[in-house]
Amino acid sequence: MIVIKHVDHISMAVPDWKTQSVLMEQLFNFKFIREFPATSTTPFSGCVLQIPNSSLQWEILQPSSPQSFVAKFLNERGPGLHHITLEVPSINKAVEEMQQLGLQPFGGITEDGVWKMTYIHPRDSGGVLWQLFEPLNQSRKQEEANTSKNSRSETGIDHVCLLSKDLNKQIDWHKKIFGFQETENWKETALNIKGCRLKMPNSELHFEIISPMDKKGDVYDFIQLNGEGLYHIGLKNIAEGELSQHLKKMLATDNKDDLKKLAGHSSYVSPQQIGGVTLSRWKRILHSPNQQ
Repeated sequence: MIVIKHVDHISMAVPDWKTQSVLMEQLFNFKFIREFPATSTTPFSGCVLQIPNSSLQWEILQPSSPQSFVAKFLNERGPGLHHITLEVPSINKAVEEMQQLGLQPFGGITEDGVWKMTYIHPRDSGGVLWQLFEPLNQSRKQEEANTSKNSRSETGIDHVCLLSKDLNKQIDWHKKIFGFQETENWKETALNIKGCRLKMPNSELHFEIISPMDKKGDVYDFIQLNGEGLYHIGLKNIAEGELSQHLKKMLATDNKDDLKKLAGHSSYVSPQQIGGVTLSRWKRILHSPNQQ
């Protein structure tokens, strides 16, 4: 099992990071920390934002050339969630554990002067690009940790969601590789979906996996069109109606189709409105881990 020190950030890819940054700051009170330029070894620019009331950060990437892997991602999938980054105690040890588990580090081990890092390819993980890193610059990490302490708001991120064809396979994979802990299972028969909620080690963030129950419904259609992968971010502590009020204020729209009710306990925001990320106002009724 790969030991996780903490979940560092969630990353998204967009054509214009400045526009997206302003949107996230104004819409959800994310706090701007820093921007970073493209370099000869990193063909993308972007910024880092602090998620309110959380140690978790939000990264926005913009390609700096048509040959950038970020540009390739945008061409193939459009703007949206790109990867999740985990801090590990030792990147060398993490790679050893990966190889013992039958995984090869995608791109090998690299350094950029700040981090020593590697990746798990989406084809090995069921659709998620996982970045693993060991920090080389503790001073900047402490500076950003101080920003986290000063960033307070009721809104935060509850979970990130993966869509998968095989729910049980993905539950077992994340338990085995990362030590995620299964906390609840659920079914929404009306929507033809089933899912599981897992606790990520040393983090307030949860990981949700959703699969279609059979070959029909929106989730099945999405997977057929886009493949398995990251699907949405669940926001917590947003009162009923508050999200739609934010959207009307920020996006000047009264289109009620932007919010879709899900079984009476969540509201979903169309990714077309906010740069390619589906957001949900999360308020799930808890189920036991053994309920199928």
